[in-house]
Amino acid sequence: MIYLIFPLILSFIITFICLPTITKLSEARIERINVEGKNKNKKLSNAFGGLGIFAGFILATLLFIFEKQNLYLSFIVAAIIIQFTIGLMDDLVGLSNFKKTLGQLIVSSILIFGGGLQISSLQGLFGIETLPQIISIAISYATIIGIIQLVDFVDDKYGFASILGILSTSFFAVFFFLNGEMVFAMMALAMAGGLFATLIYNYKSIKLCIGNSGLLVMGIVNAILVMKFIGFSSVTTSNFSVGSSIIIAIAVLRIPLGDKLVSWFRNSINKEKFSIKTHIILHEKGTSRNKTTLLLFGGGLLFILLSLFLDSILPPTVVLLIQVLVGITVYNFVSQLKSKNVLEFLKQEKEKFINQELSKDEAA
Repeated sequence: MIYLIFPLILSFIITFICLPTITKLSEARIERINVEGKNKNKKLSNAFGGLGIFAGFILATLLFIFEKQNLYLSFIVAAIIIQFTIGLMDDLVGLSNFKKTLGQLIVSSILIFGGGLQISSLQGLFGIETLPQIISIAISYATIIGIIQLVDFVDDKYGFASILGILSTSFFAVFFFLNGEMVFAMMALAMAGGLFATLIYNYKSIKLCIGNSGLLVMGIVNAILVMKFIGFSSVTTSNFSVGSSIIIAIAVLRIPLGDKLVSWFRNSINKEKFSIKTHIILHEKGTSRNKTTLLLFGGGLLFILLSLFLDSILPPTVVLLIQVLVGITVYNFVSQLKSKNVLEFLKQEKEKFINQELSKDEAA
């Protein structure tokens, strides 16, 4: 069973080795564009860390996971490559939301119809069991696209995206290993290895962000793992069992899901366009980058453990309600620590953004 750690180690090594070279190439590109004066209306960033993550993940996947006799794995790998390409194009030249959503529809179709990843039951949530085929397909599309966009919502700076990705992929790796799904366990470990390399590389300072390419690859891999995980309805093993895998999947994605819902709700009320995220509040409170990262990891892990415990003794709908109440309570507690300062911070960021845009227009 020690072979399970090979994808983790290989992905970590390849990503860690690639990152310094990618950083130099990215900085050289920015410098060249600045010299040529082509960045008058664009904000350039050193955000190509996704190249290293993809290189480590895909090589570890092809070497240790890919099985010729399993055709569905071909579709899964193809979907990941397509999603990475879309993310890389977005980092290089920028893509409209329509084009990115279209790409997500394509990869979702590949995973659902080619990869066989489909939600056929709500496992008792809201009293619903088996779903009609058309509704099953619709929910599957919504789940895959929703997870990709949730992960893309997380900041790729300061290691926040990496630490949340490590949390989710580690959980799925343990679950799939204990339930005999070695292919998906190694896939999760391969992604965790690449993310851990970026976290180590950027420990003291932000040298390279993972960019949209990294976020979208991490998003689609998490979507694949979640879809496969949800397929384990009421799994019973001597080592690891869940009553409702949907409830546990929500717990695993609780932080980006909570931030997205809170941002949507508050922006709908206040008519703003700010992304209100947990780490922004913690930063404004004065928490350091490393402490914030650890708080996100620790809080996410505790929420998963709480959901696992409640899932074993309560119906799925009740557990979902408790998850929502706990999430709201924790968010309100954190935000009330310096709620006025957070709002002031957001206003200052908005003014700073407007001033930067005006300066660019004047320079042009």
